[in-house]
Amino acid sequence: MSNIKEKPPDDYFKCIKIPIKNVLKHYDINLPKITDTVLMCNKIVIHTLMFMKLYLLDYYETHKCLPIIDNEFVNSCMKILCNESTNGRPPKKEIRELKDTLKIFLEKHYKPLMQNDELNYKHMNTILDYLTIDILTMYENNIKNHFVEYVERYVNVVWKKKFIVNKIPINKDLETYLKKQKINLNSVVFHGGEEYEFVFTVSPKYKKIIIKNAKLLKTPIIEIGYVALGKKVYLENKGEKTILKDLGWKHFK
Repeated sequence: MSNIKEKPPDDYFKCIKIPIKNVLKHYDINLPKITDTVLMCNKIVIHTLMFMKLYLLDYYETHKCLPIIDNEFVNSCMKILCNESTNGRPPKKEIRELKDTLKIFLEKHYKPLMQNDELNYKHMNTILDYLTIDILTMYENNIKNHFVEYVERYVNVVWKKKFIVNKIPINKDLETYLKKQKINLNSVVFHGGEEYEFVFTVSPKYKKIIIKNAKLLKTPIIEIGYVALGKKVYLENKGEKTILKDLGWKHFK
């Protein structure tokens, strides 16, 4: 049997980890420059992400929509946060107008929060282009990974709901016992704990189907109330509604 190894493919590359001083010319001079650049990049990215979040929240509050978040938008955010260079070609009209808008917001809302951090992208134009792509990728990946969660949050915020309980789910024998012992019924039912049940909502048009299937499956279900526009959970008794306080056990506190 031959021990000759197969020839690796032409596009085969081997990755080797070595100290930077072994490949860096004039190590003592250039390493501090690289370190300073890396730290500056880190500061610029952090401030850009925080600025964008604040700006986008304010923009949505004002316009009820979001601006297009693309390379030009992200890159403009990065540059207005820094001490901009006057060298090079002047920006296009659209970019200049965008930067002017961002600068107004920067001066009014964000700069007081910067704690005198001096940001500078001198000799870093190409690096900023790569950082712009990184930030866009962060946004894209975050949206892809949490899209359903964000849609659900949005729906809950835009179409606020309140839950009205008008039929307290309790066993008759237990109700009789609690009255004899002069124990508050609502306190036991809603805050007593230990009873683990599924609570769900269903459109009224499916109510008959749900009841029919529950009977076929011998699964007892109890209608306890209804959903309306608003917030919080209410107890309804003879037309009067009172807020049901959250007094249940919180496992993570």
